[in-house]
Amino acid sequence: MAEPDLAAIPLPDRLDLSTAPDLAREILKHPADRNLVLDASRVSHLGTLGVQVLIAAARRSRAAGAGMEVKGLSGRAGTQLAALGLTLNTITEAEA
Repeated sequence: MAEPDLAAIPLPDRLDLSTAPDLAREILKHPADRNLVLDASRVSHLGTLGVQVLIAAARRSRAAGAGMEVKGLSGRAGTQLAALGLTLNTITEAEA
């Protein structure tokens, strides 16, 4: 059972233009002051709009005094993230 101050959201297999708006809406349903865990274990494609949603979610969480964690990112999606010059740490530690 999840802790009451924790919101967990599974990410789609493709996190890009086609799915980023839905993910953003899903994230906004959760109170910003709850820690956010994003399950990226199914993500096989990570586009720039998807990365922007992740950065915005991290900034929102930090501004509210909470944290965000991305778990289970695949090697392929990690490579796509690296091609953009980013890591999970640079995303989750994004300044508000």
